[in-house]
Amino acid sequence: MQDTMKKVERAIKRYSIDCYGSNAVIPTKPWSIENLAIWMIHYSCLYKVELALMLAQGVVECHFGVDPYAKRSRRTKNIFNVGNVDSGADETQQTWETGIERYAKLMNREYFWGVLDSGWVTMAMMEEHDFTRPRGGRYATAPDYTKIVKSVYNKIKTLLV
Repeated sequence: MQDTMKKVERAIKRYSIDCYGSNAVIPTKPWSIENLAIWMIHYSCLYKVELALMLAQGVVECHFGVDPYAKRSRRTKNIFNVGNVDSGADETQQTWETGIERYAKLMNREYFWGVLDSGWVTMAMMEEHDFTRPRGGRYATAPDYTKIVKSVYNKIKTLLV
């Protein structure tokens, strides 16, 4: 578990602070790379959402909140922008951790396609269904969203081995 923790921390750092250097905006505590890694690992296991998928979406959505332009994600403590929709409606989370849990619950409950792959929401599943729910609706409106997440996912997978 300690090895996984270090790999996840390395992935988060590489795709957040390292991307922006001195321009990175470090969110308020208890946001930290260590806490993000703990929460990601915990909720990945609890809600059966592939860890590399979670990390990839955290990068694509806002680089874990450090992207200087990710003001909305920081203000709502919502790394995955769940409920932060194109109309301008926001879903503010009480804490960074509850935002991560909200995402994992959503993915488990609404994006699982019921295939025989042990009940986990995986990148392969999301790619096959273009990030849509079985009941309809898509995670993001960006036309290239699946392609972008998959590209980041592939890079993150190399860090987790």
